[in-house]
Amino acid sequence: MYDINEIRNQVLCGNSLEILKEIPTESVHMCVTSPPYWTLRSYKTEPYIWGGDPNCNHQWGVEVDTPPKRKKSENKIYGKHCTKCSAWRGELGSEPTPHLYISHLIEIFSEIKRILRNDGTVWVVIGDCYTPQSSHKGGTQYDKFKKTSNWIERSETKDTIPSWGKPKDLVGIPWRFAFAMQDSGWLLRNDIIWQKPNPLPSPSIDRCVSSHEHCFLFAKSFKNTFWTHRDKSGTRKKPNPDYRYYDTLTDTETETEPPHWKTEIIEETGTRRWKRYNLWSGHAYYFDHIAIREPVTTTNITTDIKYGGTKYPGNCNNTYSGNDYIPTGMRNKRDVWKISTDSCRDSHFAVYPKKLIEPMIFAGTSENGVCSICGAPHTRVTRKTEPNEEWKKQCGADNSGNYRGESVKEYESAKAQNASDVKRRILDGMLNVETIRWEPSCDCKNAGINRPIVLDPFYGAGTTGIVTNLYNRDYIGIEINRDFIEIAKNRLPREIEKEKIKLTKLKTKTQNPSKTKTSHENPSPMGGISTLFDFYEKQ
Repeated sequence: MYDINEIRNQVLCGNSLEILKEIPTESVHMCVTSPPYWTLRSYKTEPYIWGGDPNCNHQWGVEVDTPPKRKKSENKIYGKHCTKCSAWRGELGSEPTPHLYISHLIEIFSEIKRILRNDGTVWVVIGDCYTPQSSHKGGTQYDKFKKTSNWIERSETKDTIPSWGKPKDLVGIPWRFAFAMQDSGWLLRNDIIWQKPNPLPSPSIDRCVSSHEHCFLFAKSFKNTFWTHRDKSGTRKKPNPDYRYYDTLTDTETETEPPHWKTEIIEETGTRRWKRYNLWSGHAYYFDHIAIREPVTTTNITTDIKYGGTKYPGNCNNTYSGNDYIPTGMRNKRDVWKISTDSCRDSHFAVYPKKLIEPMIFAGTSENGVCSICGAPHTRVTRKTEPNEEWKKQCGADNSGNYRGESVKEYESAKAQNASDVKRRILDGMLNVETIRWEPSCDCKNAGINRPIVLDPFYGAGTTGIVTNLYNRDYIGIEINRDFIEIAKNRLPREIEKEKIKLTKLKTKTQNPSKTKTSHENPSPMGGISTLFDFYEKQ
């Protein structure tokens, strides 16, 4: 078993499933990764024996090409099944069926679940593919495989057509994987769409061009694992309630329970005077939504373009003609991320962009570090301030910040909430939030601060290591291809230096703004420019 502190910021060479078994239980804070996509390509690594009887004297059947046909024989992907047991030998991603591929992924993520902390999360970037149309005699490669092997897909017979095997059929790999993860006990929290403005062109004329991939957020626990308090440190044991009573009439708070607080009504408004709330908040997993808040309006607007006009006085986005539109305010991050793909000059074909995993790491780990004794993340203590008018307007409020919509449907008879009232309450709760301080989410005494650990079991060209180094986190990478490990080692200092140069120029620009009209600059909502620059200054 590895010592977790000895493998911080290290890339371990070998098969992910075998190496994960040697990492201590509940030792990493989050996992962000992108496994090899099904049948996309061969990474020319040593085949691995999956499943079957470990005591079997395997007799391997015929080598079978996976469904996507390749013109060049050297690019074909092969695998073999044991004719005596259900074992399969080959690379991950080269399985003959999607079910077998996903079963191998679940086997790997079951080990990740063991080594992930109970308050940790897993972020998986995964793409889809199509079943190819057979153009040769004898049917698809899957048909040929079934004729030459005693292995049968689940409950299918050798004469049936699998649900995914129709020519040109979208296989649905991402959702098959997500459902299998749910079946194995994971909590699926988000399906984030990675929208690519620069997708790979497609010659297909009978469907749209694929321009997105799925990024799934999974949590290990659906029950509260830690509790935070507004005025003090958190705890890992469920605390007794600590109630406060808020007087809406005088805008004051008291710890003493007022008499008749449940029934007292304000005559002028007809609303309840008192509101009770618990200062303790329970959390099933760590997710820092403040760290990834985004501007209310897109920031890719130049001031050379004029916005406005008073033609429509009731328009919630109304501005005056001739004024520069400067976006203000922040909102909770949405689940469609428009991010261009990154190029990599090295010989690795599947590099996800740094901008894609930055918000994942910001949300999944604490920028203030973790407890040096138990590893619990530090959490923000925040307070709500003035209403976020820009956000409210974008969500339907008028220029005064109010919502005057009235539903025409009869909700009471259906015993349902009035949709307009629900929206009004949501808009009223849209307040700006500021961080007051950071507190531990545990009650360890005299503890120091360590960096959180981010795991990537399919490390590839090392993008995860680059981002964690940029933002003061540690990583553990696992990669089976030694050539990719060398690429990652050479790429890390090169990318770090490139980012340092960018940040230096950006800090100079923000400290010495030009007197001429330029586009409006917004500090990054995810960590901040000065934080990164100061971090580099200390190196």
